[in-house]
Amino acid sequence: MEAFDAAGSQCTAQWWLDPLADDVPPEASSAASRALEEATVSSADIEGWEETLLDAQSGDQDLPPDELEGYAYIEEVRLKVREGLEEAGYPDAPTRVIEVRADLECS
Repeated sequence: MEAFDAAGSQCTAQWWLDPLADDVPPEASSAASRALEEATVSSADIEGWEETLLDAQSGDQDLPPDELEGYAYIEEVRLKVREGLEEAGYPDAPTRVIEVRADLECS
């Protein structure tokens, strides 16, 4: 579990790695775990994801500011893990071998 501030609220993310194939190489699992542990997120990273998330949401389903920032944080960490997998020789395409999942709670 990871705690972080988002729009003046305290949020937590519960992370897990989800293998997307039956035979995920141990090296891929290790690379994903390492990238997840080492992921850092800047405010500039969050701003970029907030724009993307705002563009993607429907007009009648606006997210509260803390959830928007929390989901932006999660997306940036997911990106960092994909980058770590690519550096280890397991690119996102044509087939993603591991997905990063998270549950978000903000108060």
